Amino acid sequence: MQQRGMAVAGEQTMAEFDDHTDNQLIEATARGDHAAFGALYARHKQHLWATAVRTARSLDDAEDCLQEAFVRAYQLCGEFRGDCRVASWLHRIVVNRCTEPDSAGQRLRIPSPVRSWSAVA
Repeated sequence: MQQRGMAVAGEQTMAEFDDHTDNQLIEATARGDHAAFGALYARHKQHLWATAVRTARSLDDAEDCLQEAFVRAYQLCGEFRGDCRVASWLHRIVVNRCTEPDSAGQRLRIPSPVRSWSAVA
């Protein structure tokens, strides 16, 4: 049984990634090292949160967008071409998630069939 805070065999702890570049973390994640993505997340979460807050309609939408963006980034790690900085790539994923019509930042809101709630009361 794995103890809390212990790395799975073949994985490193986040502290062990301090001297790794973002590109090395992306490559390690693509090879299946989940701790590498955790280190990437820890390294970039604050500025990506600020981007989501500026781009989304509300704090709730920003939270959803950021979560969806990190899931998407994880899924795409193997496709990262390296023709830009990892921070720029992550930033673009966050902005895309916040501005896509079906993403959390712009979820379709179904209007209420009641025109005025004061008329119902």
